[in-house]
Amino acid sequence: MFTGIIETAGRIKNISRNTKSLTLCIGASFEGGFVLGESIAVNGTCLTVTEFGKDWFCADVTPE
Repeated sequence: MFTGIIETAGRIKNISRNTKSLTLCIGASFEGGFVLGESIAVNGTCLTVTEFGKDWFCADVTPE
């Protein structure tokens, strides 16, 4: 498993429970910004950016 280079540390700002998943919103800023659909490793788990702002992003977490 490749987790990439650690660029920043973030903090969970919000967790929303959906029918079959969770949405995590994490406060973190990256020098290059975020891209919708981009993969970001969070504690070794690859998450896909579903929403983002200047210093935060959200990703859905689903059962494997």
